[in-house]
Amino acid sequence: MTLMEIEVPIFVSAKSLKKLMNKEETFEELKQRVSNNARYEDFIFLEKPTEFDKTDLFSDKYAEIQLHDVSKIPDYPDVLGFCGVFKIESGEIVSLDGDSYGPQMIVVGYQEFTYDNETCLDLLTIRW
Repeated sequence: MTLMEIEVPIFVSAKSLKKLMNKEETFEELKQRVSNNARYEDFIFLEKPTEFDKTDLFSDKYAEIQLHDVSKIPDYPDVLGFCGVFKIESGEIVSLDGDSYGPQMIVVGYQEFTYDNETCLDLLTIRW
């Protein structure tokens, strides 16, 4: 896997997104739905959704974000029109693509991979 590699992005307008976000599901249902997708079968799911800045799992690694709001959009367990790359250095998020990333992102799972001799992460989030 390379940084910024995506399979088939799905772009959703804000209005359409609002309509899709009416279904609530439990964290266990979310994990089951997403882990049934072959793209995510090797991901490690956290025991519970965790704010990014409340864990040290990701210290000093690059992170590639490819999945957002998965808990609210049925039938779309893949990329929803946003990808980003940042590095975590000394507990701080350092953007590598010019975008801003909040430390309160809710992480539900991740997969490690190696790119250019760096340990990288592909994160599953439900809010960024």
